[in-house]
Amino acid sequence: MERDRFHELTAAYLATRYEVIAPDRERLVLRVGELHPELDRRLAVLGVAQWAFLTAFNPWSEPLSEAENDLRQEALFRKLDAEAYARWPGAGIGATGEWPPEPSVLVLGLDEDVARRLSREFQQNAWVQGAVGGPARLLWVKRAF
Repeated sequence: MERDRFHELTAAYLATRYEVIAPDRERLVLRVGELHPELDRRLAVLGVAQWAFLTAFNPWSEPLSEAENDLRQEALFRKLDAEAYARWPGAGIGATGEWPPEPSVLVLGLDEDVARRLSREFQQNAWVQGAVGGPARLLWVKRAF
């Protein structure tokens, strides 16, 4: 049963579009396993080598109310702001439409260790991590399924 849940979540995350709104309002679409040269170009101009795509919505993929999710997301933003990380708004948009888009954030310069800590703290199953020149990667928080 738990293994089925892991495979179901993996398939859903891999089919998701991770949309980001750049400061010039251009929408960039990220996908796990793909390169993103336009994002790379923008980050290189800023001197940023890596990024993470995070959310605090729906802990362990269990739906919460909009109000609860908004409070969680604000708490994530406060933590990022306290460390002075630049962030661009975004959303994870599933391929099937069964799950509503999840407001998210692309965090510039966030390394894998900090992204893992934040993802665990906000009870996320996984997050998307990337570096200039490489593909976006789906990384899992250590959690038994």
